[in-house]
Amino acid sequence: MLFKTYSHRNAETIFKKIEKYSSLYREVLTAIDSILDEDLIQNFKNSLSESFFELLKERLTSLQWNTDCPIFKDEAYTGDAWRLS
Repeated sequence: MLFKTYSHRNAETIFKKIEKYSSLYREVLTAIDSILDEDLIQNFKNSLSESFFELLKERLTSLQWNTDCPIFKDEAYTGDAWRLS
């Protein structure tokens, strides 16, 4: 799949330069790159984005990534309603 990346606040530089993130960053790019137009067409249900994220989830879980990590069940995020600062 052809795609463009956009680096918000130099995130791409950070991901490339810091070793503990660089391999993860490459895995994400490889997973995205492995999604073909045919995959999206075959997997299409309600929306293109839904199909894309389902395929991306499959690719990343095949690389041993955790799915749907419950970060908001962490005590740091419980209590009052959570919102962006």
